[in-house]
Amino acid sequence: MYLLFDETYRDITYGKPLPVAATLSDKAISVCSMSKSWGVPGIRIGWLVTKNQSLMDMFIAAKEQIGITGIPGASEKDMQEFYERLKTKYKTYVAPGYWFKMPTNYMRIGFGWTTPEDTQKGYSVFQKQ
Repeated sequence: MYLLFDETYRDITYGKPLPVAATLSDKAISVCSMSKSWGVPGIRIGWLVTKNQSLMDMFIAAKEQIGITGIPGASEKDMQEFYERLKTKYKTYVAPGYWFKMPTNYMRIGFGWTTPEDTQKGYSVFQKQ
């Protein structure tokens, strides 16, 4: 079992900040971002820290399984229909572009920690469209 600490507000203090939770145990994971304490919500920069090297290796490998892609020339209406069809017919979710300040015809696709077979099954959903 691991403990996940959201330390987004850690640097907002009147005294000395407490230590980063991840430095206290190899079962602790700290996440943070610049959006709150640094006052830059649009910058979308964050990080994850852990002393557990095998866990960090797993997080890095999972992060590498994310991509951003676009469908040139697709209208907003087309994209909304596409997202809805993916969700209802194929139980496949993507992050629409407006979630990360990109045009509607962009999307973020996360592959997670899947097997090659599951990844191919996911790709086949897009080929059917």
